[in-house]
Amino acid sequence: IQHIMRVAAGLDSQILGEPEIFGQYKFAYQEAQLADTIGRSLDQVVLATTQTCKKIRTHTEIGQHSMSIAHATITRAQQIFSDFESLRAMLIGAGATIKLVAQHLRSAGIHSIGVANRTLEHAQSIVAEHGGQAIPLAEFGEHLHKYDLLISSTNSPTPVVSKEVVAQAYKKRRYRPFFIADLAVPRDVDPFVDQQKNVYLYTIDDLSAIVRSNLALRQQQVTKAEKFISAGSVDLEQNARVRNQSHVVAKFRKNLESIRDQEAQDAIARLQAGEDPQEIIASLANTLTQKLAHPPTIALRNASANGDIELLRHLHEAYGIE
Repeated sequence: IQHIMRVAAGLDSQILGEPEIFGQYKFAYQEAQLADTIGRSLDQVVLATTQTCKKIRTHTEIGQHSMSIAHATITRAQQIFSDFESLRAMLIGAGATIKLVAQHLRSAGIHSIGVANRTLEHAQSIVAEHGGQAIPLAEFGEHLHKYDLLISSTNSPTPVVSKEVVAQAYKKRRYRPFFIADLAVPRDVDPFVDQQKNVYLYTIDDLSAIVRSNLALRQQQVTKAEKFISAGSVDLEQNARVRNQSHVVAKFRKNLESIRDQEAQDAIARLQAGEDPQEIIASLANTLTQKLAHPPTIALRNASANGDIELLRHLHEAYGIE
């Protein structure tokens, strides 16, 4: 059970605390429901796991702090600009990293995106999914001043973003803050572009350091998360044992209700016969006490006679005997 909870919470995933794992877990559960392959016991495991994972997300920081370069890039940019959703972003490249960056930008509220690439069709495919403008790579410099963020990740062996291109765009922007992220190896951006005031350049090394720091922060939350998992598994096992003995509880209550109903009928019959109500109530209370106390009294006597300390302890707990 703890293994299932650890997996669903992302504690055993390659990216610690990865939220997508929990989504995959819920999807698998839904598919199993559709296939009618989830029994009552397994359904209880899923419910307990879901509740435990939600507690971990709510009460720990295991799912916080960026763990991918693409997400760390957006998080860093958000720390620089206060009105992030109103910004415009230019992306250079059309590979997996840029596609992931585009997804994170949309999730963060940015809808004005330009994608520059040597093969325009590849840029157009990203724009078709996320919106924006596809730009031939040779022309990106002409449009750069219109954007607040520049994020580049290509396979070019030489830089594609020169200091001069950035300086010209920066001047046209009237020196407003400009965020540049170079996610390529080797570098896409001239390392001297940030000599301009308010030009913020982050390389993949800078962002990797942020991710490593964030991993350390997440790892600090593992112990706290494991406490929720331990408690969740214990609760599940205890509830399962209770359910397995539910028939005993039901039979116990049925016996008590049978005694109650019988004595109530006798009392009503006596009332209808005109007997003294006070005597009837006193008799009813005495009879109920005798009948309800008889089984535990016998059990206490037998346990005492046999020296059954464990049973005595349980009887003391069950009946609140101090």
